[in-house]
Amino acid sequence: MTDVENAPVTTKPSISPSGLVSAGTRVKLSCNGKAKPPITSIAWFRKSKHGEVKVSEEQVYSFSVTPTEEGDYYCEATNELGSENSTTTCVDIIDAPFTPSLHVSTGNLKEHRPVTVTCSASTPCPQSQPELTWNLKKDSLRQTEKNTDGTFTTKIQKTFTLTYKHDEFIIICSARHPAAEKDNVVKTEVTLDVSYAPKDTSASFSPSDFVTEDSWVELSCSSKAKPSPTITWFKKGRKKFTKVATGIFHKVKFTQGDQYYCVAANKLGKQKSSPISLIVERKFCFLFLFSFS
Repeated sequence: MTDVENAPVTTKPSISPSGLVSAGTRVKLSCNGKAKPPITSIAWFRKSKHGEVKVSEEQVYSFSVTPTEEGDYYCEATNELGSENSTTTCVDIIDAPFTPSLHVSTGNLKEHRPVTVTCSASTPCPQSQPELTWNLKKDSLRQTEKNTDGTFTTKIQKTFTLTYKHDEFIIICSARHPAAEKDNVVKTEVTLDVSYAPKDTSASFSPSDFVTEDSWVELSCSSKAKPSPTITWFKKGRKKFTKVATGIFHKVKFTQGDQYYCVAANKLGKQKSSPISLIVERKFCFLFLFSFS
């Protein structure tokens, strides 16, 4: 019977201890395969962001685990007839923190426009995908992708339409290793900066009581808007309202039947307040708010 010579086959890696390890644990990787003539050399490789890196040329590769050494390893067995790569085995640190990142689809946030927010975290081992949670609604899209460097990214994503209420809203995302303690989480946050047209525009005056005819009063206009609005004052004439002043405050001498309103405007829109009117009776005046029909 003639012996058949062959290049290495069934090349397999093994790891001790197996499963999750803590940082600083001494790990041994062993490479075994069948070949005839016998295997003459073995090399170990680790997959990284910069490509595959040769880390050892020994049959047993031993090292103390640090976060920079997490990831997939494989060995290459060689004899004079050829070589074979093994499958990969992953070194996974249970207490290595997953640092999540938050991404907003556009930096120019405006009301009425859609925006997509993504929280993601990467891991070198597919069996230990990070648990991600955030303070947005729970019906977020969740998925895992394999990266070109061999790592895996888990992300949650939410698309919604912005309103002025989202301005200064803080989105908080947390990431945790699935086997770590509940309080072993890393958080990342981002504050939304949303521009919106003027809202809740209103006019008022002071003093608001015991005002006599021909008294001086100060008109004041308030409005919510981002960026801050410009304020324009209008006074009712015989046929129409005409522009009389600009600025938040406007000092006037009220007389019987005078009416004023203000307009708040920025690049996203404008809004008019309800008019204010003075009615003088027996040297006292009263303020009434009413809307145009």
